[in-house]
Amino acid sequence: NGALRLNAGGVRVARDLWLGADVFPGPGKLQVDRDAYQTDGRAGLMSTNVAGRVFSSNVRVPAPCDCGDAPLIDVPSLVAQAKEDNDNAAAKLSPDALELQMYATAWTTWPCGRLYLTRLTLPGLNTYDLTFTSRTAIFVEGDLNVGSLATLWIRPESGTRGEVDLFVAGDMIVEAMSSLLLGDPVRPSATRVYVGGQIRITGSLGLAGHLYAPQATLELPALHSEVEMYGSIFARRLRLPTQRMHYDRAIQHATPSCAASAPRTCD
Repeated sequence: NGALRLNAGGVRVARDLWLGADVFPGPGKLQVDRDAYQTDGRAGLMSTNVAGRVFSSNVRVPAPCDCGDAPLIDVPSLVAQAKEDNDNAAAKLSPDALELQMYATAWTTWPCGRLYLTRLTLPGLNTYDLTFTSRTAIFVEGDLNVGSLATLWIRPESGTRGEVDLFVAGDMIVEAMSSLLLGDPVRPSATRVYVGGQIRITGSLGLAGHLYAPQATLELPALHSEVEMYGSIFARRLRLPTQRMHYDRAIQHATPSCAASAPRTCD
C-alpha cells in the first residue's frame, strides 16, 4: 500500500506487482517479470519496466497479518515459562552451556525437547555448528551474541527430520567480521527464530529460515549486496541492500503449536 522507493540496487519482482502508491525513481531500477497493477492516478510506474501489461485499478493490498500489539507473540514470556519448565535435566544441559569461551572450531548435535539457556554467546575467533536431528526448542533468556571473527551456524542436520525453534528474549547481535547462519536452504521451514528485542548486525547474516522480530528493524550492511535469503521475515522495518528473497510457502503449513512449545516426544 505504501510508496516504492528505488534506492541503490533496485527491485526485481519475479511475478506480478500490486502497488497502491507512487514509484519514486532513484539510482536503482524496477523490473517486473509479469504484469503490474497500480492505483489509478498514481505515478512512476513505466511500462518499459514491466514485461507484461500495466493495469490501472484500485489496488488495496491486505495486511499480511494482524500487526497490532495484542496478537504479537510474547517471546520473553515464553522464555520465562521455559526457565521453570524445560528438559535440561534429561538432556544433561547446563543453562550456561552456550556462554562459550573456547577459541576453536566445534560441532554439536543437540537432543530434542525444550532447552533453556541464560544466553547464547560466541566470542570472537570461534566457529560453532549447532545441529538438530529431531524437534527442539531453545529458549534464551538474554541475548544471542556472535563476537567479531566468529561464525555460528544453527540448523537441522542434513538428511534428517530435525527442526528447531529458537526463542531469544533479548537482542540478536552479530558483530563486525562475524557470521550468523540460520537454517538450511533445502528446508527453510524447519528453522524458526523469534526475537523479543532488537537486531543489530554489522557482520553477516545468512537466513534460510523464518525470522520473527516484531519490535526490531532488520538492517543489513552493504556487504550483503547480492546475497540470497530463503524463508520469511516478520519485522517492524526492513532496510536491506540488494537481496534475492525466496519465500518458503511451507511455513503456512507448520503446526500451529510450533510457536508456543516443542513437543515432549521426539517424533
